[in-house]
Amino acid sequence: MQNMQNTVNQVVKKIKQGVVFDSHFVISEIITQKHYHDTYIHSACPNGAMKTGQLHGQIAQCIGRSPSAEKMKDKSWSHDIFGDAKGCQLWRRKRALNDTNGKRA
Repeated sequence: MQNMQNTVNQVVKKIKQGVVFDSHFVISEIITQKHYHDTYIHSACPNGAMKTGQLHGQIAQCIGRSPSAEKMKDKSWSHDIFGDAKGCQLWRRKRALNDTNGKRA
């Protein structure tokens, strides 16, 4: 089984370069995609139950460490896994250096 950082990196790399996304999207992908779901469950229960907000905070930190994501200054307004509309961190899938003639977008 992979760890959460590897899982987040995989999810982010599947997003088209230059596309903006939020943390709720990544969390939803990890929960709903069967090949990532076990990582989510095992990360929540390593040595006892972790609260949902704590785990989702850790996932957001993983996004921030992902080499394929860059943090945007703005926030999004989207639904969390419980269906509640909330503010959420926005990210952009980084472009490869060679995609823009040596410049990052």
